[in-house]
Amino acid sequence: MVDKGYLSKTLKDELAQPLEKLFLKKRALIESVFDLLKDRYHLEHSRHRSPRNFMVHLFAAICAYHFEENKPRLYFVQTELTLCQQ
Repeated sequence: MVDKGYLSKTLKDELAQPLEKLFLKKRALIESVFDLLKDRYHLEHSRHRSPRNFMVHLFAAICAYHFEENKPRLYFVQTELTLCQQ
């Protein structure tokens, strides 16, 4: 599996399903959410001494993101959703 953000246009059209094409269009927003989680909530910290500590840290970061007021949102147009269901 490759990072589809770096595929050529023809290869991208051959490999991508309709839902994947939709998410490729929204890639910048998805990446900004990941950056927000890593930077603001220190999700990239990797020195957990047990799997339980890792899960607690992950859950705390997601909960803190949930209460964020100005978080980026992902909106879909109804025509985009109907194309994906076909």
